[in-house]
Amino acid sequence: MTHTPNKKFEKPISVAMPCPPNPNKGNTPGNKASKSERKEIPPMVPEGAIIIRKTKKSSYGGDSDDFLHALYKQTENGAWNDLEKVEIKQVRKDVVSLDLKRPVESLLVLRMGVETKYTPKQIATTFEQALQVKYANIILYHKVDSPEKIIVQIVPTRQLENVRRRLNNDDYDGPPEPSPDIPMTEGQEITLRLTGNVKIVDHEELKLTFHTQRTNTVEFTIKERNSFGNYSSSEYRGVAEFYGQSRVLIDEPDDPEEILLRESEAKAAEKKNKSSDFGGAKGQKEQKAKEKMETSVSRMPKDLLCKLAVSIPKSEPDPLMPASCFRTTALDGEGMVSNENLRWLSKELVGRGWEKLATSLGIKRNRMQSIKRRNPSKTEEAQVLDMLITWRCMMPKAYNKEKKLAAALVNCGCYDLSEELKDRKMDMESEGTRDEEE
Repeated sequence: MTHTPNKKFEKPISVAMPCPPNPNKGNTPGNKASKSERKEIPPMVPEGAIIIRKTKKSSYGGDSDDFLHALYKQTENGAWNDLEKVEIKQVRKDVVSLDLKRPVESLLVLRMGVETKYTPKQIATTFEQALQVKYANIILYHKVDSPEKIIVQIVPTRQLENVRRRLNNDDYDGPPEPSPDIPMTEGQEITLRLTGNVKIVDHEELKLTFHTQRTNTVEFTIKERNSFGNYSSSEYRGVAEFYGQSRVLIDEPDDPEEILLRESEAKAAEKKNKSSDFGGAKGQKEQKAKEKMETSVSRMPKDLLCKLAVSIPKSEPDPLMPASCFRTTALDGEGMVSNENLRWLSKELVGRGWEKLATSLGIKRNRMQSIKRRNPSKTEEAQVLDMLITWRCMMPKAYNKEKKLAAALVNCGCYDLSEELKDRKMDMESEGTRDEEE
């Protein structure tokens, strides 16, 4: 219903408005129960009702009588005032009516108890501000098959479960769990920053704007800041911090009892400070600890809404390179134990019981197992060559390796190989002499 504010009504207009009943009220007179049959049932808040503030006694007035107050506001930014000389009728249990004699910008009917400590104007102002606050939750989920891909969505609390199911269907899931209920206002700007060992790719921070009728979503990719960080953990860890300043600040009305309580606490603290001044170093120490605690609390950012944990699983480390089977071939030997002769001998020993030769050379069983583990997928020739080079490295530099190798070959039944090695040595020496003469 609209009407020109400057034009007066020719006659009063009857206005019917919903006004929920007192939920703490007892049974109606026609439906009374005996004291023995009564059970204490917690009060039910009617649908659409907003409890602005809880006190020791309900703001509805408990079982006492109710009073209806009509207030109006002439301009949008004006103050609430009592509507005088108006009769409010209870049409039904949750509907009231009144006769309005002149046009107003806003109209409000309050049901209040006798023992209410606040004035109707205070409650109306706080109620109007509370209606602009919406409770919402922040969801931060990872892509199931790509944990570095993140989606952040701000949803009204009543839509939380539906949005979580939809995100799960799109292969997004937690942890972390959604944030607790956060009071927000329409159009509030939210800033997202990442701290710890995780950062947003190509951005320092991201911004979202909260709207109840729009989808408030942002998708981005994260990565670790330091690949060597979180050494003892299987994942890179960080924290997502959400900042935002509410566009509406609710001015909570002062409770008279709380004002008196604060005054008495201030007086008690003042007396305690005076007594601590005479206490010497102990009193000064307590005072410094109190000031330090107050300073740490004041340093916390006032616009911090919540924090959510963020993590990225570490990728599987590259497998270690196997130890080189021929780690000492660069250090060539001489004569019968040269690299060339050992390679020839390893080919000849394939299938001729080279493990017996290893035993005759003094190589222990555990060393033989280590040689086979280093060459699990390689040929038997590679294992024999690794065994011969290992034996050559074990012997002292001044030891007669040629005599030891020849004797071991004879002991294991490879006399022909022992003689062939001696011939190869003589051929190599003769070639070396011929090269020097030329």
